Amino acid sequence: MCGFAGFFGFKNSYPEKSGRLNLLHQMALPISRRGPDDEQLYDDGVLSFAFRRLSIVDVQNGQQPIWNEDESLFVSINGEIYNHRELKKCLKGEHRFRTNSDSEIVLHLYEEMGPKCLDLLIGMFAIVIWDKNKQELFIARDRLGIKPLYFCQLKEGFIFGSELKALLPFPLCPREVDWKTFRLGLSGIGQLQDNNVSTFIKGINFLPGGSYAIYNKAQGLVEKRYWDIESYYSKTGDKILSSQSYVDEYARLIEDSVNKRLMSDVPIGSFLSGGLDSALVTAIAARKNKDIHCFHAMEQTTLLCGDSAAARQLASLNGVPFHSVLFDSKKFIKDINFSLNTFEYLIWVMDSPHFDFEILLKHELHRYAKTKIPDLKVMLLGQGSDEFAGGYSNTNGLTKNWDTFASVGLKNEALWEWFESNEIPLGMRSLLSKDTLLGANTPRSNFQKMVHGRVKLLQGYNLWHEDRTSSAQGVESRVPFLDHRLVEFLVSIPSELHQELFWDKTIVRRAAENWIPKELANRPKIGFYQTRNQTSIWDLKRDLITCIFPEFSDKYLKQSSSVFSGTAIEEIFNATQVMDSTSWQSIDALITYMGMACFIEICKSQNHNYLSTLTPPSPLIEVKEGKAEKIWNINEWNLQQASWGSAPRRWKDSDCPMLTDGTVVVFLFPHSLNFHPHGADKITVDLDNGTEWMLRFVKIMTSTDYKPLDLKQLSKKLKIPLMNLKTSVRILSKMGVLTVFRKVESGKRKAA
Repeated sequence: MCGFAGFFGFKNSYPEKSGRLNLLHQMALPISRRGPDDEQLYDDGVLSFAFRRLSIVDVQNGQQPIWNEDESLFVSINGEIYNHRELKKCLKGEHRFRTNSDSEIVLHLYEEMGPKCLDLLIGMFAIVIWDKNKQELFIARDRLGIKPLYFCQLKEGFIFGSELKALLPFPLCPREVDWKTFRLGLSGIGQLQDNNVSTFIKGINFLPGGSYAIYNKAQGLVEKRYWDIESYYSKTGDKILSSQSYVDEYARLIEDSVNKRLMSDVPIGSFLSGGLDSALVTAIAARKNKDIHCFHAMEQTTLLCGDSAAARQLASLNGVPFHSVLFDSKKFIKDINFSLNTFEYLIWVMDSPHFDFEILLKHELHRYAKTKIPDLKVMLLGQGSDEFAGGYSNTNGLTKNWDTFASVGLKNEALWEWFESNEIPLGMRSLLSKDTLLGANTPRSNFQKMVHGRVKLLQGYNLWHEDRTSSAQGVESRVPFLDHRLVEFLVSIPSELHQELFWDKTIVRRAAENWIPKELANRPKIGFYQTRNQTSIWDLKRDLITCIFPEFSDKYLKQSSSVFSGTAIEEIFNATQVMDSTSWQSIDALITYMGMACFIEICKSQNHNYLSTLTPPSPLIEVKEGKAEKIWNINEWNLQQASWGSAPRRWKDSDCPMLTDGTVVVFLFPHSLNFHPHGADKITVDLDNGTEWMLRFVKIMTSTDYKPLDLKQLSKKLKIPLMNLKTSVRILSKMGVLTVFRKVESGKRKAA
């Protein structure tokens, strides 16, 4: 993990070298936390370049930029080339290596092969190569966009950097926000703009993953793709091997991927959530390195869903150090001294108006890791496993089978990809016919469309926040599941085997049994802090808002230059303070608008007064086994009842279904229902000829004068078979939408 920034040209605007060097330093300063170990500045009158280093490989001698033998070219890389030693065998000529850094191999390969050298690299990277003789700048980004790279082409030249905040100090850098992407950005950190991930600023772009660009004065910027996932999709007529053959190859690839990512001359850690993915990465890594420190976020939701117990068990089985870090929602705000400055800092760190609790939690877990092990600079993550191995086919055990996922889930994913690619306005999407738009799409083609969309989502959310939350603490996050060889292999598996291998991530689970116990390999997938009861998370969000809103209002709403109407925003704030079923929607909306206001101001003012915010030491503490349950007064019954799927497995005819507290239901004309369980993700149910009764069922449930009816009564009222009703009710209860009430002797009803 390093960072860079630079500009090409602008000699008329900045003729003096001292002025250009000073400007470089100002551009490098905002990214100094991602590269705290060294700063190097270079200026030759055409290219001005700054590099901030986080030293991981060849700590003593690996300073960048690295020049070739005759000093006509240099290379600088943010990231790692994991196969750099093997690649030396690919060099045809003789080269003198100045360092043992993994970056230098790219320089000599580029001398011999040009951009084609990118095809040989295994790793994550944002590359800068400067050809001094040709006066030509080459930039490139890894296939899946793990490492960021921003750029801006202006009339007088070209500016670029690892983060948006590295470009903003340049006086000619655009700062006008793109309101269209703000509108789309309500649901993620970076959304699609012209089919690419948006930076939220007009005129500033991301170099897409799998792309490179060459800039010179004569041609300007020429951008090309060197990799796309579509080239690896399975095709009709492909040879089909046994399912075990694919499991074995997956196991071989993930083992090699993890082992390659242990390349380091400094301590390595692992985020161990307790889920399948982080457990598999940690178990493989532990075979090679018993000194890997594992860090786990102990919050009520992770305890209730069983993740905390699973994480502790996995660490114990592999004999690696385990740190269970307590996140107590009742004390958390006070513990970290959360303020408006903290909120602004997180917006600044993310280079985005988006704020989410996951971002804060991961940031603070990295901060604790650096406090516990100050020399730690590498963190292994389980990110990216779900996107290509069927990870979302059965999240929380909510989907009945692969056929259901293929006919509903994959179709919805394919439709989303079509909407995004064609930039269909949000208000129009519910009016368009799914069947007509998707035409004769098969489950295979829908799966491929889903994969294509997931690649973009990774760059626009998962990889974005993983990069920023770790780099803010001087830690490099590594993602073994996003080794391009593994991704290419998964999307090449014939569609005939998708049901067997991708339903509920079967291929990952079967492979994982080589390293972890079967009961851990087959734990149900649960989203990060996505238990059925997320009250602690929503209470924390409300407390965060309540803590900082007065100061926010004074600074952002009561000034003549305020972007938002103070009255309108204050009305939303008031709605967050009402403990009703819709307050969580107001909480999310308010956080979004507050983030937008802060982002706009940060871009205007270039305020970098956040470099000392939320740095080590962390005020958080570790918690021993069994202590968290006492802190939150949680017993074994609570642990069983609070997890997803805890509703009764068998519903009696006398059971009365009712919506869970806080659940909101929205009818989307003409063919679907959206359920919004309190504190959980939206769940969409498509209505067809066999389920049109669901609309009548919901109308009964949401009626203001509804008196609970048992299943037998509802079956008659809805005119559907009792068994069909029971099946649907059981599924909805697993989703957290319905709860059951049973009749008692007193004539009253009580919650089961």
